[in-house]
Amino acid sequence: AVQDYSSWEALSLAPLGEAFLRVMPSVGKSWRDHGGDPQICGRLPAIMAACGLRVESIAPLQRLARSSDPLWQWPATFFANFIPRLVEQGLVSAEDWRAMERDWQERSRDQNAFFWAPSMVEIIARRE
Repeated sequence: AVQDYSSWEALSLAPLGEAFLRVMPSVGKSWRDHGGDPQICGRLPAIMAACGLRVESIAPLQRLARSSDPLWQWPATFFANFIPRLVEQGLVSAEDWRAMERDWQERSRDQNAFFWAPSMVEIIARRE
């Protein structure tokens, strides 16, 4: 069984802020620049088949969190730890990161705000 991203860039924040829109594409770019693939699940069934596995099921996994939900802490921790690296790499401006931090803090206080987690796929396969 594998659970992985099918479209990392599909994550969203509501209400959406301009800084979020400017910063988030740099996450995927950083991963790609370092050999990662934020859309690996689209190729996994064929890779599994080539390795002698029979794909039994493919199912979407989608999560949404409001600021009061425990899942809200996942993006908060990720952003706080990862986005400063993007600033160091020159992929995100310090100004955009500060603006995104302010937006995130605003959304964290807003009971009507929500975070739409990146789209994922669960693939279950068995060896033939």
